[in-house]
Amino acid sequence: KIILSGTHVSYFKEDFLNKYPCVDGIIIGEVEETFLNISNYFKDNKKFDGIEEKGFLYYNEKGDIDGISESSDLVNINKLPFPERLTLPIYNYIDLFAGMIFPSLQIHTSRGCPFGCIYCVWPQVLYKSKRYRTRDSVKVVDEIEEMVRFYGHKSFYFDDDTFNIGKERILEICKEIKKRGLDKIPWAAMARADTSDYETLKAMKEAGLVSIKFGVESAVQEIIDASGKDLNLRKVEEIVNWCKELCIKYHLTFTFGLPGENRETIEKTVLFALKMEPDSAQFSLTTPFPGTKYFEYAKEKGLLLTEEWDKYDGGRYTVIKGENLSKEELEAATKSAINKWVNFRKRKCQ
Repeated sequence: KIILSGTHVSYFKEDFLNKYPCVDGIIIGEVEETFLNISNYFKDNKKFDGIEEKGFLYYNEKGDIDGISESSDLVNINKLPFPERLTLPIYNYIDLFAGMIFPSLQIHTSRGCPFGCIYCVWPQVLYKSKRYRTRDSVKVVDEIEEMVRFYGHKSFYFDDDTFNIGKERILEICKEIKKRGLDKIPWAAMARADTSDYETLKAMKEAGLVSIKFGVESAVQEIIDASGKDLNLRKVEEIVNWCKELCIKYHLTFTFGLPGENRETIEKTVLFALKMEPDSAQFSLTTPFPGTKYFEYAKEKGLLLTEEWDKYDGGRYTVIKGENLSKEELEAATKSAINKWVNFRKRKCQ
């Protein structure tokens, strides 16, 4: 039996099954508990018929779509075991940036995000909630220790939607890392620029933090506000200065194509990116994934150019046009920004 899960099927639901009858079923929302229950039922009954599992749609024995299309309940992530990594190519999962070393462990300490970015697909489609769920700090460090001690990982990366939420929690994780002597292992995190104060950032550094990612997206406050990100650009400059003071390398991400974008705002963003002097940077094309507010906005405004899903990669193609920019202008602006960044780094390193 073939079951698919993820944001795409969680948005299209029955329409997806109708289009792809080779798929036996789909899971809508979070997958772990639902898939376990389905597997146990199928093991005993050798068929799906009769399953009343919230968040599971399937083809029954008659060939009709059956099940409950409501999203599955949110998982208690503290009840989940560590990921079963050994039957997977664990050393092929690589996100090395700004000084990280291989092999690097990717790990999560939380799920969800309490913020409301219109383009962010996971909270809107998979979780359908701004609820922020955290794992027990001791269990997090248990997992790190196991992977470092027994499987040779030389760095680790907290790839949460937003790692640095909750000062007390972050300080607990840092304390536990130091307690076990893991502070000699370099680590990094995906973070927000405005959810850590200096004390917390310093504690992270003392616990081994060497690199950190911040999503900035635009250097124009009005564009950030319209995107629902709720980020003050002055906080970005402040935390960048703290990173410089503490010798923490930092990676900044920017995206072109949010509401209100034009040639002038793109130029301001590129200049801001160079001014911040990050150790590494990303310039992408804003991609409105199905089910997000930005997807609906783009469709309503006639900005969506295609529903060829293989083009929704945010790097090679733009699937929208701007209200003030063509598809070609957005793609050219992204390439130009990358080239300016590369040339800037070359001059800086000479």
